[in-house]
Amino acid sequence: MMNRYFLVAVLFALLSVACRKSFDFERKDLLPPTYTSKIKYKTLGDVQVPFNKSYACDVDGDGIRDFVINTDLIGNPFEKIDCRSYFFIGEFFTYSPVDGNEETPLLNTGDVIGEKSYINHNWYNASHLLLIEKVITMSGNDFWRGKWKEASHQYLAFAIKKNEKKHYAWLELSFDQNSGAIILHRAAVAEEAEKNILAGK
Repeated sequence: MMNRYFLVAVLFALLSVACRKSFDFERKDLLPPTYTSKIKYKTLGDVQVPFNKSYACDVDGDGIRDFVINTDLIGNPFEKIDCRSYFFIGEFFTYSPVDGNEETPLLNTGDVIGEKSYINHNWYNASHLLLIEKVITMSGNDFWRGKWKEASHQYLAFAIKKNEKKHYAWLELSFDQNSGAIILHRAAVAEEAEKNILAGK
């Protein structure tokens, strides 16, 4: 009887080791993300983009603009409302992480920016992303809506594609509901391709 218990214990130990080794083998291709500290920063001087204005930005200094902050008045006759809408518009070689609702994540300092940083998001080029809008109603009960309506020094992730590889980047912005203006603080882009960066770092 003692030998039987001993044999069962040995078999259980061997199975545990085998399962652990099998799990380790399956995980070998899931390497930890690589980061870069080689970042190019651009100070935007707290420039304000109120409704009916726009701002174009060349983050990496190559003479080609990477994105535009733009506004537009969009009427919705079915709901009997007008919307003063504020957009982040990426250029052809600018990619943004976009979810099924056509929204991009609102990031805080230290959040990771990289290819697989966001659940249920895909990177698309030339994105036209609604950030905020003021809903103007016939009753006069106007209100703000959108993920970025209370943003205060938070970060919008994007990437600039060069030589078929993405250089991850961020834009630091705030929104002032009183003046109805997006405030642009800083932007930054990784000098090394395909390496994660941290928002605001």
